[in-house]
Amino acid sequence: MKIVTATEADRTIIFSMLAKSFAEDPYVSWLYPDKDLRMSIWPRVMEAIGGKAIGCRTTYMTADGSGAILWLPPGVEPDLEKKIQIFQASIPPSRLEAVREMDRQYFNLKPPSSPWVLSIIAVDPDHQQQGIGSALMEYSLKQIGDQAKELFVLSCNPRNISFYQRSGFELLGRIQADDAPPMHPLLRINH
Repeated sequence: MKIVTATEADRTIIFSMLAKSFAEDPYVSWLYPDKDLRMSIWPRVMEAIGGKAIGCRTTYMTADGSGAILWLPPGVEPDLEKKIQIFQASIPPSRLEAVREMDRQYFNLKPPSSPWVLSIIAVDPDHQQQGIGSALMEYSLKQIGDQAKELFVLSCNPRNISFYQRSGFELLGRIQADDAPPMHPLLRINH
């Protein structure tokens, strides 16, 4: 399988695939129970969360667009203001408070050392269970190499925890508020 560094020309392909791959995600489905609303809004949320990775040249994708992994290097933060604006305009106030609480928990567990953040990894549902996610992880970790001492990820799907653990990540805890599905932060330290 051929994996390449994504460019601006790949942005639409990547975020369309990401939207499709997160369509049934527990957390995203909790945020937006209506699938049509979810599919129209979630790509913009992902763009706010991980879009800067493309400009940093730390987004890797399969040549056929079936999978992608987006890393934010130390010092590069998601566009939280844009994410908050999208959420405020599209999520009921009761859920918005739970999101704020989960964000607080996230920032309490995220290492203060400014680690590399695996913003998003996803594989098109029609191509899952073929080793694409593992290949993307392995390839991207080789690209990042020795410059990454700490790597951090937030798994919004408990089924993916073992995937991250196989790649050397250790579970840091659990994030949850109200009736939201739990999310799990994980950290990998390279020695």
